[in-house]
Amino acid sequence: MENQEIRYQEITERFVKLLQSVDRPGNYCVGGKEHVLMPSITVENVGIIAFPVPQAQIDALIDVAERAPYGKGTKTITDTSVRNCFQIDASQIRVAGSSWKKTFKQIMNLISEGLGLADEQIDAELYKLLVYEKGGFFAPHRDTEKVSGMIGTLSLSLPTSGEGGELAISHGGEETVFNMNATEPSELAYAAFYADCIHEARPVTKGNRISLVYNLFIRSDKEWTGAPEYTELTGKVRESLIDWRDSTKNDKIVWLLDHSYSERGLSFDTLKGTDAAVARVLGEAADSGDCDMHVATLYINETGDVEIDRWGHGDTISELHDRTEHLENWVARDGSNPSFGKLSISEGEILRPDLLEDLDPDEDLLEEYHGNYGPTLELIYRVAALVVWPRAKTLEIIAGGNIRHAVSWVATQCDRVSDSEMRGLLSKLATIWPEETNRWYQPDDNRAEMLRLLHVTNNADIASDFLDRIVFNQYDSEENPSLADLILTFKPEVAGRFLPKLVEKYMPQAPRHVLALLLLITENLGQEVEQAWLDVQTKAVRIALSSLQVALENTTESLAKDIYLGLLAEEYNNLSPKEYSVNSRAVLDLFVLTYRLGLVEESVQAATTIADYPVAITPDRVIPEALAKLYKIGKIRTTHAYQLLWRQSTDFLLQRSSTPPEEPTDWTIDTEIPGTDDLYSDLREFCLDPEARVIGFKVAKPLRKDLREKIKSLRLDIDYGTHRTGSPYTLVCKKNRASYKRRLIEYAEDVRYIKLLLTLVPQYKTGNIEE
Repeated sequence: MENQEIRYQEITERFVKLLQSVDRPGNYCVGGKEHVLMPSITVENVGIIAFPVPQAQIDALIDVAERAPYGKGTKTITDTSVRNCFQIDASQIRVAGSSWKKTFKQIMNLISEGLGLADEQIDAELYKLLVYEKGGFFAPHRDTEKVSGMIGTLSLSLPTSGEGGELAISHGGEETVFNMNATEPSELAYAAFYADCIHEARPVTKGNRISLVYNLFIRSDKEWTGAPEYTELTGKVRESLIDWRDSTKNDKIVWLLDHSYSERGLSFDTLKGTDAAVARVLGEAADSGDCDMHVATLYINETGDVEIDRWGHGDTISELHDRTEHLENWVARDGSNPSFGKLSISEGEILRPDLLEDLDPDEDLLEEYHGNYGPTLELIYRVAALVVWPRAKTLEIIAGGNIRHAVSWVATQCDRVSDSEMRGLLSKLATIWPEETNRWYQPDDNRAEMLRLLHVTNNADIASDFLDRIVFNQYDSEENPSLADLILTFKPEVAGRFLPKLVEKYMPQAPRHVLALLLLITENLGQEVEQAWLDVQTKAVRIALSSLQVALENTTESLAKDIYLGLLAEEYNNLSPKEYSVNSRAVLDLFVLTYRLGLVEESVQAATTIADYPVAITPDRVIPEALAKLYKIGKIRTTHAYQLLWRQSTDFLLQRSSTPPEEPTDWTIDTEIPGTDDLYSDLREFCLDPEARVIGFKVAKPLRKDLREKIKSLRLDIDYGTHRTGSPYTLVCKKNRASYKRRLIEYAEDVRYIKLLLTLVPQYKTGNIEE
């Protein structure tokens, strides 16, 4: 083991040295001065600018300009202690001239060469005209991404009288300072740099400085050409990569990039300098070494205690509580964004971890004092990285983050790999599928898509194993359509082993889902069904019917518990059905199944059982809605089961709503209030008093809370509120007519459902004649 560890360390050290030897032409910045044919620059409300720019025109430019702000996080701030200059938007500026196109191309060629880019690859877009007076400056900062594909900034200083105002640019511990003063009429001073470089405009010590600022970006119609050829180096990197791949230490290589990239702007096309060169070398090595490579963002979250200074500020963690790292924001080499989700980092996978030292956080979230806990600070860092892994491990790596993303990735491979390769992926995916998935924390594991893939690829043996190990233990309604399709690809004897045991297990706890699945299978089989499949259907439906009573008992118990806990609203029948409930659709599915399979006696028994559980399947709402749907199906309205359901519902509604509810003549609330203490005795006496309307309970807060909960749990016709004077406060209770109003609403609905039932009268048979 120790020898393996030493060898792995040697492999990674050699790998790092090889990639660090990649050195393409170019630098993080370039600048200088050029004597050129000057452009014609026209500024709105100022006119054509003369060179060197006279003081009168400088004053005119300032008159039409605005104070230049700066960005701080998501905010834009104007603060002359950080940035002291004026700006004019590009929309107010026109740069022209017969020779300017040639002059600008000359400058752009110098920039491309200095930054190590192909001449035809980058373009520039005018952004602002900046005017610095004496003392004007801009403190050290980084530029934000202003246009898609932006990689840097170009500053052109126009001829004017002045001193100071140097442009200082730093990156990776190096600093370059450019003298931006251009004094001769045909002289331009220029400086260009990558967007993630820290730079500052030092104070102008005399006169002025006027600059045109451009955004540099990659042309959308050009491919990123990357680094020069590194054939020999690529071969060595490939050999080292294969050595790493064949070792057993880590799954991934995470190569941190030198430059910073925004989440939106990260792609292989926008990699800069040596990052682009390394990506090319490593990409070619990965291709020949049977590995995959992507670019992604490494997210680092640190949380801990923070010390707040006397001004209420805190931006550093004094004691670290937690640190997490993961990869996200994936981009493939073809520009696509694979949905790998969040992938964790194992120890040793990050190469050149020293680049993570002394990072400035991209985001900080301060949580103020909370209860007995002091303030905490969360710091978020984002670092771009090249991520490489063996192609053979792709599925396991993605599944290690989230099985849902692994299923999505396998689905994308259907049209890219052979049938045998697809079978291998599905077999591996089924094998590594977590057998105990908590659906509360991971509700969408894409199981329905997995079932669809097993169906369309016709891998029955893998599918059968997946159903037995995964679906049988984790079944819910989400996969019903895909599950029904897949089951029908099996031979009847295979389906006959799985379907009945699934029904037996889940019918008592999820009758709606099970009945819906059985009906889907029946509908997909169609009219002409072979006897073997009829036997499978009949067996499964009979098992469901034998579990119906247990299912209704469970439903009744669960509903009663929810009502007691106050989890259901007053009109709980109108709520979206819960997992355990039996709604009108479930009743419909049940009797359609028995009708189509000719289970006459079983359907009658089911109707009789339903009558015994009016809380689970309400005769006043659920049954009429189910009858309305059953009435439209074939001759089902002639069946004895339909007649029993109709009679049960009709009798119940007529008995309850034969006459309209009468308005109460006094204020008695007839109820049983448990409890023997004085407080509940007073409440009971108040409820039974036909004249009393209002009462006050001047009691401590815990007792006021007990009273409110008792009134709510017993659904007493009482409104309450706290009168906040004196000590203790008084809970004021006032009787209302809520029960009567609810009964009026219920009566109106009962009448509506009675009218509906009159249109659904069963058709009774006399011999062969239907009446």
